[in-house]
Amino acid sequence: MLEAFHALKAEGAENFFAARLEDELGLRADFGTGPPIGALDGFSPTKVGEAAADDITPVANSLELLETISTAAHRLNTILRAFAHLDTAMNRLGLSPDDNNRAGPLPK
Repeated sequence: MLEAFHALKAEGAENFFAARLEDELGLRADFGTGPPIGALDGFSPTKVGEAAADDITPVANSLELLETISTAAHRLNTILRAFAHLDTAMNRLGLSPDDNNRAGPLPK
């Protein structure tokens, strides 16, 4: 997997996403500080602090994950970023329009 990510970076890719936290942590260890790395599967509440410490950004695809991130931010007394995964009706994944309304405005 690292070979593919290095090839993408060499071609100018600026953002990277992987499915599991273990993969994202491996990417961060290999790349060091720098490119944004997103966690497509999000992660459990117990892993939010570890991921934040390594600058891994969750992809929020549910209200539950948004709540997990918000709770962790309060607990850690910090601001945590997230990529918002909005349902485009192509695969029925992500936050639905109803979820978007219940979550309120997303901060910039």
